[in-house]
Amino acid sequence: MKIKVLIVEDESLIAQEIAECLNDNDFEVTEMVSTSQGALRSIKENKPDVILMDITIKGEEDGI
Repeated sequence: MKIKVLIVEDESLIAQEIAECLNDNDFEVTEMVSTSQGALRSIKENKPDVILMDITIKGEEDGI
């Protein structure tokens, strides 16, 4: 069973690079989102095992 990872990053090139690295190392990327609201929605829908979250992201709420 692969470990499911949610990526929360507002810079798409960085998110893509992280996703490629994770996929190459046998992790399953459930989704890449750019806001905390998107992260909360994705957590409910996909139930990731791990969340990689940038601290400074777009939107009203930050990554903390």
